[in-house]
Amino acid sequence: MAPTDLLICTDGSKEGEKVGSGLVIFNGNDLSTPIVTKSFGLPSYASVYNGESEVIPLALSLLSSLHVSKPFSKAHFYIDNQATLKNLIKPWITKDTNIHRIYSKIQKLAFAVTFTYVPAHKGHTGNELADRAAKLGLLQPISLFPKIPKHHLHDLIDKAVKTITDHRWNSESHSHWLQFLFPTSNALRHFLSASKGLLQVRKLASGFYPLRNYLFQRSLAPSPHCLHCQASQTESIFHRVFVCETFQHQRTILFLTLDFFPRNTMEILLSKDRKNLQALDTFLTACKQKR
Repeated sequence: MAPTDLLICTDGSKEGEKVGSGLVIFNGNDLSTPIVTKSFGLPSYASVYNGESEVIPLALSLLSSLHVSKPFSKAHFYIDNQATLKNLIKPWITKDTNIHRIYSKIQKLAFAVTFTYVPAHKGHTGNELADRAAKLGLLQPISLFPKIPKHHLHDLIDKAVKTITDHRWNSESHSHWLQFLFPTSNALRHFLSASKGLLQVRKLASGFYPLRNYLFQRSLAPSPHCLHCQASQTESIFHRVFVCETFQHQRTILFLTLDFFPRNTMEILLSKDRKNLQALDTFLTACKQKR
């Protein structure tokens, strides 16, 4: 490296929700004292890659100003992020708009710019100082704003929807059945995921399954008695699944398919196991068809 060249090291750092970026510039081969050391904060959605690359356009602008006051031949960037280097080799392929910005700036400079990979924490003074500056950036106000990634926006939307759902579900009064089966909105989400496409199971879980006892309580049937039994037993869901002799064959298949022997239908629903819910749905569907 010629004495009139400048050496620039950048680095990124991320700890929890905090992201920092460091920039260090040296005059020629003199790594004893940087002529510029700067630290920057980035938003929580930023990555270490952003911390490394987002500071480069700012560094190029700073170098352009330094060149006016004290001309130099070349500016050599030493960075430890291989992804940044790979994108800079073919900037027209990547969708990273910051890489496009770096490439455009370089074309307008009055001096040459090179990029070299230096392994992190391998004793390179410039890289170590840039790492320290990046860690100081964790404490700095946010001043670099990389493009917000799509997954971050999706996460924000999902989090907002979950917060609203949790508030509405947990603040409303429900029947004892629903409170026991779905004490939280998370429990409801897990059940809906496991029971996707299982219409009869979902109807049963809602607490509104139209057997005779349910209909009688709402003045929609003349009696609560099971129409399939000779003993005039009340047709509840427990009776349908565990007692009614008419559905003994379907019941045998159900219990052979389940991976445990339930004492009531609530235990099957609470298992939230796709196989168990599928077996119960098959049983309920077969009973409807037999009628």
